[in-house]
Amino acid sequence: MADRETISTILLTVASAGTMMLTYFGVSMGLAEQGAGLIDKGQALAFAAVVGVLSWLGFYFLFGLIPLLSGGRLAGAIAAVTLYVAAVAAIDAPFNMLALAGGSGVQLSLVEVSASYEARGRALFARVALVRRLLPSLKTEAARFGELRDTEIKTGARSGKAGPGRVSAGFGQVASLLGNVVKEVEAGLGEAEKIQGEVTAELARLKAATFRHGALRERVAEVSVSADRLDAALGRLSQHDYAVAIKATLASLENSFPAPKGVAGGFEKIQNEEIAALSAMVQPVAQALRGALGELGSAPAAAGEPVRPADPMTAVKTYWRPLLPQWVAAVFVDVAPALLFLILLAGRREAARTPSSGDTP
Repeated sequence: MADRETISTILLTVASAGTMMLTYFGVSMGLAEQGAGLIDKGQALAFAAVVGVLSWLGFYFLFGLIPLLSGGRLAGAIAAVTLYVAAVAAIDAPFNMLALAGGSGVQLSLVEVSASYEARGRALFARVALVRRLLPSLKTEAARFGELRDTEIKTGARSGKAGPGRVSAGFGQVASLLGNVVKEVEAGLGEAEKIQGEVTAELARLKAATFRHGALRERVAEVSVSADRLDAALGRLSQHDYAVAIKATLASLENSFPAPKGVAGGFEKIQNEEIAALSAMVQPVAQALRGALGELGSAPAAAGEPVRPADPMTAVKTYWRPLLPQWVAAVFVDVAPALLFLILLAGRREAARTPSSGDTP
């Protein structure tokens, strides 16, 4: 029995030393992010040593004294030990986790930053591409209504009276609305293509820094700088998202020709009928373009919240699900001796109740 106690004490010392080392590495990682110096590292070592000694003392008394108790004293001692172990684990487990998986957590943060900006870029690229695909249709419709206006002014083919009038003005209004959008979109698409090239190149640099093997701190800095540049570039690109302008134009078209009030006769009646026909011509055009824009949803593309790499402590808490095995290990290091004690206590109580082979029944 004495040999067993001696071996247990030695192994408990090894476990406490391991806890102290993990604690020191975890605390040092957080300090390193802040550019800690020699004094700060000394403080980290002192804190780790205190945690290691307290852990050793707690389990030393746990194994040495509690098995001698019974009844209410045993229950009170176990409650106190449970509180003690829980306190040590709550203080120390996060630092163990930093030592075990701080780098992995930051890497997961880098991957999320990369995925976030890639998704934002794809969304804006898709909107710009859709507007580019709609441009030929807008040009065609603007030209068609412009020709109808010119024909109406020259021949009066619809109203029966040549020269400017309500009918030709209606055709001209539609042609002007569509033509203005065409000019605005054409003027901005060239600049949008340049910005898309900048975004694509910056995304490539960001992904290279994210997935490259190397010092973590340097890669975090590179990703942060790339994210700053992408925020600026995506903000400029969102200014060339003309989907909103096209939707506003379509809304104007659909409401530009309200039904006339009252009963008109003669030439005014003919004009009203032609304006109604013009409104009927405009509706399918507006609906077709609106249906194409509906692929992007009803809301404009949001600029998106800036996303930056997380520090190690925040990362291990944010990504606790994928890091769950490491969290289990970090907590287990602090509570494993208590589990062993429960096994030991149960074994001793059972041995005390079981008669030895030399006893008579």
